[in-house]
Amino acid sequence: MSLSQLNAGYDVREDRIVLRVNTKTGEEYRLFLTRRITLQLVAFSQQQLVDLLARDHGPQAARAIADFRQDAAQQQTDFNVAFKVAQHYPLGLDPKLVVSFQGLLAPRLQLKLGLKEGTVLTLPLDEATLRSLCLLLERTVGLTQWQSAPEVPAPPTPSSAPRAPMH
Repeated sequence: MSLSQLNAGYDVREDRIVLRVNTKTGEEYRLFLTRRITLQLVAFSQQQLVDLLARDHGPQAARAIADFRQDAAQQQTDFNVAFKVAQHYPLGLDPKLVVSFQGLLAPRLQLKLGLKEGTVLTLPLDEATLRSLCLLLERTVGLTQWQSAPEVPAPPTPSSAPRAPMH
């Protein structure tokens, strides 16, 4: 699979990001990203971009170069390019929920997205595509209220939960 185009939007009703991925062979994959998965994916992408550069540069230099390239990409990226209509939808027209992901650097950079149905969608990436994905998700997160929303407290543990009669 060779990626051609990425698109993301916020679905208010579902409170999820819809990520659309087009391939060069005319296939489109539609995915739902939750807040947790999206924020983890952004952090992962940012770290991977630094790690890719750290192979040839020291950690501090890699961070500075990554920041510079991210700024340059943000200025050069045109977010108004129309998303191409696909010819095939291997996963169907409805977005599939991403419940996990794993990134691999070797032998080549790829992102494995675990879907709720139990299947795994593997996206081959290069540095430019990973940078575009990161920018796109950062921009789309800005459309949500996720960053300003208070954290949901964890449910009480069984030992600290008030005892209630069981029926």
